[in-house]
Amino acid sequence: MAERPFRFIQAGDFHLERPLYGMTDVPEQLHDLCIDAPYRAAQRVFDAVLMHSADFLVLCGDIVNIELCGPRGVLFLREQFERLRAAEINVYWLGGEIDPPDAWPSELKLPDNVRLFSRTKPDNLAVSRKGVTFAQMIGQSYARRRAIRGADFAPAENNTSFAIAAAVGDAEREALHQRIGYWALGGEHERRTVVSSPYTAHYAGTPQGRSPAEHGPHGCTLVEIVPGTTPHLQFLPCDTVRFVNQKVTLEASTTRDQLERLLEARMADMIASAGGIETIVTWTIGGRGRLLGQLRNGTVAAELVNWLRKHYGQRTPCVWSLSMTAQPDIAVTDDLLKQDTILGEYLRAVDRHIRQDDEADAEVLNLATYLTESQRAAGLSQVVALADPYTRDRVLRQAAVLGADLLTGEESHS
Repeated sequence: MAERPFRFIQAGDFHLERPLYGMTDVPEQLHDLCIDAPYRAAQRVFDAVLMHSADFLVLCGDIVNIELCGPRGVLFLREQFERLRAAEINVYWLGGEIDPPDAWPSELKLPDNVRLFSRTKPDNLAVSRKGVTFAQMIGQSYARRRAIRGADFAPAENNTSFAIAAAVGDAEREALHQRIGYWALGGEHERRTVVSSPYTAHYAGTPQGRSPAEHGPHGCTLVEIVPGTTPHLQFLPCDTVRFVNQKVTLEASTTRDQLERLLEARMADMIASAGGIETIVTWTIGGRGRLLGQLRNGTVAAELVNWLRKHYGQRTPCVWSLSMTAQPDIAVTDDLLKQDTILGEYLRAVDRHIRQDDEADAEVLNLATYLTESQRAAGLSQVVALADPYTRDRVLRQAAVLGADLLTGEESHS
């Protein structure tokens, strides 16, 4: 059978059951949106399938936790699947850690255009639309292990059509089967391409960031396959709330008026590029100078946040300033790190923890051991666990600055 060009959309990690989190003082006009954002982003994925005339949709796991989302999530997905069925578009769904294939309610049958993959072994399916087969897909739902075994996804020896593998977990280039033309991967919230040539392996990420740690645009991926060429990937933004980290660096002579003008310029840029998306901003003020000390130790940071909220947080779409943190570049100053002093030793210890960002390393910093029994009973162990990488990094950097204050005094580093 002659191969023909085709296109599909890859998406995953909807987490319909999980509203946005990690925020305080969100304005009233964003309350409902923080709950509905995962649904609105998922709706945009299905809209994109129809808008781009995709031949099919691949859902790469962690779409919905049925037990936590209740009837809303189930009914929402059925409605979206029916929209695609009416257009004769199939859905290939890989169950993830939260949505194994047997989790879907047996009394509410899925539309016949939805194919759920087994978690015990890869399924090999012929991919077709309107009676025409044009690709082969080998897919497996999450198999209770993180590492993807590429050898399990070898295409049939007599296969002559384009081969797609779909899996959930951790993918290493060396482990992926090279007879596969495209690997649709799931299980990561951030979009990234593991391999781009001679074949492609790609995580589409989540269509909606959930917290300030998941900042930047999120969406799905339009994949265009032209036999004999490298797959073409196009990012399609789907988020309806976007978390943004903005860093402003001060000089020693920067005044408050100058800082306000810098903040206004950044706001103008964000508004111009927002494209109708509500934006939640975390500000980090770095550099040096007297103003930086005032931001850290006085009320100036809170005053500026309130000023930004008043001028930019009540409009539509709004740009809401979540927080402002002063962060002198003390922890990364080579001279301080090399000092044979208590300060140098302290900063080196903090710097080691900042650089350790995987789960095994994170366990090294066990703050719970410093809590009293009454503090543990009050639930503080969970608070000091610092499981969120964003929170961990922010707290450690603040600890570096606080330690430098106590060990050297404000004037020595401002």
